[in-house]
Amino acid sequence: MPETDKVFAGSIPENYDRYLVPLIFESFARDIAQRAAALSPRSVLETAAGSGVVTRALTPRLSPDARYAVTDLNQPMLDYAATRQPADNRISWRQADALALSFEDAAFDLVCCQFGVMFFPDRQAGYREAKRVLKPGGYFLFSVWDRIEENVFANDVTAILLLHTVRELPCATRSNPGTQPDWKSQPTTQRPGLPIDTEAARLLRKFRRT
Repeated sequence: MPETDKVFAGSIPENYDRYLVPLIFESFARDIAQRAAALSPRSVLETAAGSGVVTRALTPRLSPDARYAVTDLNQPMLDYAATRQPADNRISWRQADALALSFEDAAFDLVCCQFGVMFFPDRQAGYREAKRVLKPGGYFLFSVWDRIEENVFANDVTAILLLHTVRELPCATRSNPGTQPDWKSQPTTQRPGLPIDTEAARLLRKFRRT
């Protein structure tokens, strides 16, 4: 896996957990934890655990004699996750690449992964590894985003970022090259030489009213 995928250090894990987890991931973590616990697994492997939001949601739901291996490609992220989790001898923390897992065959009842598989450079390899480490009859439980058009939050944020980015670009047709163009005089859905997505423009108008 590229080295850039492993660079998630410094203040990033803490800020990720402080801001993005409550905003986006926490409710989904509760959902996948509920689904996982309903399967009554005795041995669990979590891949792409990130800052540990699923780990925190699932651990209290597991049986006292369960084994829970929590892994992530990024060691600083995993280290941060461990600090957020009360001491629990059922949990082991291990840096691991989901495409090349360092576990024996047929070792787990359940492999779970929240919003990680869509980032695998080779998804088939990731799926093969999950199958390899699962016991016969085991489960691979994962969540992924739908198309961005079906994801209201991500769609709105992407549209606003698009507008913000385009606003910062130099105009292609300025009457006076030494000045900034007067965007207010332009149609909301289009700036000179730069067509803007109409949905993004609608969202910008909505945000301006709030």
